[in-house]
Amino acid sequence: MFCGCINFNGGWLGRGCLSHELVNPLLFERGAPSGISTLWLHGSYDQYYRIAHCRGNFDRFLSAGGQGKFVAAPMGHALMFKPALWKEHVDRYLLALG
Repeated sequence: MFCGCINFNGGWLGRGCLSHELVNPLLFERGAPSGISTLWLHGSYDQYYRIAHCRGNFDRFLSAGGQGKFVAAPMGHALMFKPALWKEHVDRYLLALG
């Protein structure tokens, strides 16, 4: 059983796929009823997942009943490799999970 989820990716399909605007929001909408708290960490300058697309996916997730916090960091797609930009958010999130 999961008690939380951290999302470092803006979607399943990048903007190179023609169907990414349809598929990604639907996937996040389907995950919303899980009932778990989520933390979404995204780079404002991601070349594969535009920040507006990521925020739209998050909004769709919340509208479908999902729980979470969205954080946009001043970074590109390699955000995961820059913990100085997200460590504080992750630490707070994990502490809140207990």
